Parts: sequence; C-alpha cells; structure tokens
Amino acid sequence: VLPGMGSKLLFPEAFKTEGVGSSADAAFPIAVMRLMPSPLLGLQVAAMLAALMSSLASVFNSASTVFTMDVWRRLCPRASEKELVFVGRMVVLVGTVLGLLWIPLLQGMKSGLYVYTHKMMGYLAPPITVVFLGGLLWPRANAPGASACLLYGGVVGVTRLIGEILIPPPVFPATSAMDFFHFNFLHFTFFLGSTSFVVLVAVSLLTKPPPYHCIHGLTYQHRHRPTAGAIQMASLSLPPNPPSSVTRSDRAGEGPSGGPLTVGSDVFVK
Repeated sequence: VLPGMGSKLLFPEAFKTEGVGSSADAAFPIAVMRLMPSPLLGLQVAAMLAALMSSLASVFNSASTVFTMDVWRRLCPRASEKELVFVGRMVVLVGTVLGLLWIPLLQGMKSGLYVYTHKMMGYLAPPITVVFLGGLLWPRANAPGASACLLYGGVVGVTRLIGEILIPPPVFPATSAMDFFHFNFLHFTFFLGSTSFVVLVAVSLLTKPPPYHCIHGLTYQHRHRPTAGAIQMASLSLPPNPPSSVTRSDRAGEGPSGGPLTVGSDVFVK
C-alpha cells in the first residue's frame, strides 16, 4: 500500500486514468523502474519474478497434493507411486492452463488486482471460517452441517464472482435484481458468512449429533478432557509389571521385612 501511495505522489502523470484499474496495479513497477539504478533494477525484477514463481509453485504443489492424496487415492486405492506422481503433474498442468484462461476474465474487473485478491477471499473464505469456528466452539455441529455449509457457500460465492465478471452493472442498482452481483463485496462477505452460519446450524440440528468419542477433547467445551489418542498413549507409557521374582506376600503390598515393596525408587502399593 505505502509504495503505491508514494508512487502516485511522485509520478502523478502515470495515474491520470480515473478509477483504481490497471494504472494502480502498475504503481509499484513504475516506482521501481524510475527510481532504481540499472544494476539494482535487474536485481529487483529478478526478486519479483522469484517471489512470483515461489508463490505459484506452492499453490500448484498444494493443489496437486490435495487432489492426488485425498481424491485420486480414494478413487484408485491400488494406485502405484508412479501413477500418483503422474496424476500430480497432470493436475499442475491443468491448473496452469486454467490460470492462463482466467487472465482475460480479470480484465473485465475494473477494481484492480489488489481489490480482486480480497474479493476472492471474501467470496470463498466465509463458509470455511464458519465451519472451522462452528466445529471448534459448538459441539453440536456435525459432518452433514459442515458439508451443507461448504456446498452452499461455494456455490453462492462462485456465482457472485462469475456474475460480477460477466454481467454489466445495472443502471439503477437500487431497483434492479442484478444488484446482487455488484453491491459492495464486503457487504456480500458479511451476507455469505451469516447465511452460511444459518445453514450450518439448521442442518446440524436436523441431523444426528456427532458421537461423543469423536469430539471430546477437540471442542472448546471439552478442551480439558483428554482425547482417545491421548488416553491410548498414556496407557502405553505406564510402568511395567513388578518382576516375576516378587513373592505372593510381596504382591500384597509387603516386602520381605514387612514394609512397603520398593523396586528402585518406585513404591508399589496394592
């Protein structure tokens, strides 16, 4: 934000285009090209390209891993490692092609790249946030409610995104039904989050509650209760049984001298 504001103050002739469109997206490159000397300019461009490649690589790697391990492995349980690697590479290739095809659609959004990234988060993040907080704070939330919330939020958010790109703004926003695709995206984010919460609560209450053994120790209400995995690990870390040379009277709690049985520094009492 600050480099863009400084660039606009230093080079106002580069921002004569009204609005916050492509001229605002070029604020940082303009400042870099006009302020930095030639050797540092090449270094800065290389750093920007490296950061871009790193971000894209992490996104494509995460997408291919999720699809390969969570989707393809369930569809083909006997898939070999070689097949999984090939599927992951194909997912990266498809993601790259879809990203290139999405570029022309971005030109229809006049808000600029910075606002576009926040719009994407505002359209896709609310249902995920509602499911996370609902599962953490409300023990009654269950899997059908979470699935319905994610499905509803995804459909509504993507519909709003596509409609905002393809449908032109209405002439009279206050009286047009198409205003759904063009009113402020922050207001839409609040609307999507609120309705996703309603969907989560309604579907969870209409279906069976989750079993207690699946939520104890995992929600805020049961945060001080150990989970089933913790109980199992604790049982594995218990001290071993007394040596087999201990007599029957010793097992009753008395040593050879009539006192408590001691083995090393431990005291075994019935």
